[in-house]
Amino acid sequence: MKIAGFTLVAVASFPLVAVGQEAEVSRYHERTDGVVTIHSPNGPVPVTSEHDATIAVEFVSADSMHAWYETLEIASVSPVAEARPETTGALNQLFVLRSDSRGHVSALSTPAFPDSFDGVTDLTGQFFDFFPSRPAGGYDVGVTWTDTLVAPASDNPDEDVSLTKISEYVVEGRSTANGVPTFLIRADARLEVRAEGALPNQPGLRVITTMEGLETNEFIVAQANGRMLLRTRSAELSGRMEYIGMPQAVVLDVSRSYENEIRLVEGGD
Repeated sequence: MKIAGFTLVAVASFPLVAVGQEAEVSRYHERTDGVVTIHSPNGPVPVTSEHDATIAVEFVSADSMHAWYETLEIASVSPVAEARPETTGALNQLFVLRSDSRGHVSALSTPAFPDSFDGVTDLTGQFFDFFPSRPAGGYDVGVTWTDTLVAPASDNPDEDVSLTKISEYVVEGRSTANGVPTFLIRADARLEVRAEGALPNQPGLRVITTMEGLETNEFIVAQANGRMLLRTRSAELSGRMEYIGMPQAVVLDVSRSYENEIRLVEGGD
């Protein structure tokens, strides 16, 4: 499952689209760079990941959205292999999304991504934890709230992934961005991740990975309608990998870090 890129959308204040009125489309550029380091007896083994995309989000109504990739580059690089799958087939394929009154987004349908993406990223989780959540009374300076997210189950029958994220939000102040009045929001989150799956081409062998750690988020949202203009986040997680099905138990320490930026590039008026 794609950890960063995981998300939510605050659209409770967005106006309904009247019949015959063109739906609003916002375009975001997202960049994520991450590294998972396996601490083996022979030294650390880093596996880096890259995600660079332009994402269009169409606000169909107050609680419904469509979204699609307009550009997409993904990669996974280890000391022994590099995967940069062709992504053309994933472009312009529709996500159908729904948001509740607190900005929590669920995917009603997701594209069928190429098999070549397996082992590189799971893009079905693109909109889990993409936008900030929203407090019950709306954004205002000094408002705080707690939000708990549980990731949906993986579509892969050979994989069992769970992720729980508890975020403490605070609206820290007001500012302007390109003449637009904005709120500045901070969210500190604790993540707990567990993933279990089969090892490729090794029948009977499975690996269980558990990690936990902290993620720091900063958001800029428009005061008028809560639309996200910018999000930056970084995280440090640590845990262990346990290999099941071998003659002797093998347990290795593992760590993960990532940096992510989501920036509105069009449609923010």
